Parts: sequence; C-alpha cells; structure tokens
Amino acid sequence: MFPLAVMLTYMNGLLSVVNGDMEQIEIQTTCEAETEAWGYTLAAHMPRGGLIALYGDLGAGKTCFVRGMVKYLSPEAWVNSPTFTLINRYGEHPAFYHVDLYRIGSAQELFDVGWEDILMELESASREGSPPVFAAVEWAEKAEGLLPEERLEVHLRASLSPVRFLRLVNRGVPLAAPLSSLSCRANSEERR
Repeated sequence: MFPLAVMLTYMNGLLSVVNGDMEQIEIQTTCEAETEAWGYTLAAHMPRGGLIALYGDLGAGKTCFVRGMVKYLSPEAWVNSPTFTLINRYGEHPAFYHVDLYRIGSAQELFDVGWEDILMELESASREGSPPVFAAVEWAEKAEGLLPEERLEVHLRASLSPVRFLRLVNRGVPLAAPLSSLSCRANSEERR
C-alpha cells in the first residue's frame, strides 16, 4: 500500500495543504479588516446548513471573523460577542447562529441552551426547499464530539497586534470553491 499523498502549495501568501479529503490553508492577516474579510469570504462559499467551528485563545479574533460572516449573511446586523447570552441569532433568510461556548462548563449546559435545536435546524437547512441556516461556534473545543463531522474549522492565533494567523481546515464541507482558490482583500479605507 502506498502512503496517502499530501500536496503542499504556497501562492499569494497562502500555504495550502491537501491530504485526502481534508484541505487546509494558512493565512496571515495584518489588520481587523482582513480577518473580517476572510469571514465574509468563507460565508460567501458556505453551503446551506454549514457550520464553522472557531478555535483560539481570548483576543485571537474569533468574534472579528464572525463579524465578517454576518456582514455577508445579514449586513444590517450589529455583531457583539454572545459570551453572556451564549447564542445570538441574526437574520431570517438566511438565519445565522453565533454561539459562544466560553462560559459553558458541560455538555448538559450546551443542550440546556438549545444546541440540539440548532443542529436539527442546520441539518434540515441542507435539504432542498428549506430556509437557509448557518452557524459559527466560538470555543468549539468545548463541544468536541457534539459538532457535526462535516464542518469548517478556523484556528486563530494572535501574534503582535494586530497580526493574526488563521488555519482553515475543511472537514468535508462542500464549499462553492476549494479553500486554496479563495482570496479576499480588506477595504483599504479600513486599514490603519
């Protein structure tokens, strides 16, 4: 048996890795606007019922990334971290759930706040004729084992402010385009 082929590509500042069915890219952003722009870009390519699991320490840029997603899916919404409310829902068509698990201490607490309902809504959204629904989960490591197997993971790491490193891992989500083909540019007026 031959070892599984791994393909590495470096182009336009992105490191792309394809290993079997899993694809990942690594990105460096230099300002909040670029981190938001990547959220916007991924939201534009997510299928109905898609879930993005966000990983990273406090201040890594998770909520900033989600703000970009919401700008695409529900432009009129104001985004703030749902650390105390745990779940914010933006829009109707499409509906977008922003879940923050920072304060969750157990799986039972997660189910008490409606996690199972969100998963069922995401599942039904992937069927033809159902209203579109998307979700992003901050502190996704607290729901490990309770997340859908097919998901997009975004691992964020802060460096010298405002630099962020993002590693996007596609775990079987049928995106509109491969991660390695995505690109985005932050609005130059938003750069500092």
